Amino acid sequence: MNPASMDKCRDIRPEHFFDPAHAAVWQRVMEFGERGERIEAPVVIASFSDAPIAENGMTMRRYIARMLAEATTITGAGYYAKSVKEMWALRSMTEIGL
Repeated sequence: MNPASMDKCRDIRPEHFFDPAHAAVWQRVMEFGERGERIEAPVVIASFSDAPIAENGMTMRRYIARMLAEATTITGAGYYAKSVKEMWALRSMTEIGL
C-alpha cells in the first residue's frame, strides 16, 4: 500500500493471486494507479463496501486493515511480487498436468 513500491510490482496481475480477496484488492490498487489516483491504504479501504466476505462477518475493509497491520515492510515489495508470480506459475503448471 505504499505508492513508492508500485514500480517493483508492475507486472503482477490479479490472476496471479491464489486468494480471491487478494486479487480484488490488487485489482483495485491497479485501477487507482491507472487513473493516476493516490494509492494509499485509507483510500483503497474506503473504496470497498462493508458487505461481509466470509461466514464470520469479516468485511473487505476489515480484512485489508488486518493485512496492513500484519504486513511486512515495503523494502521487500520486489521479492514478494516475484514470489507471488512464481507461485502462480507453479499453480498454472499443476493445472495443465506438468
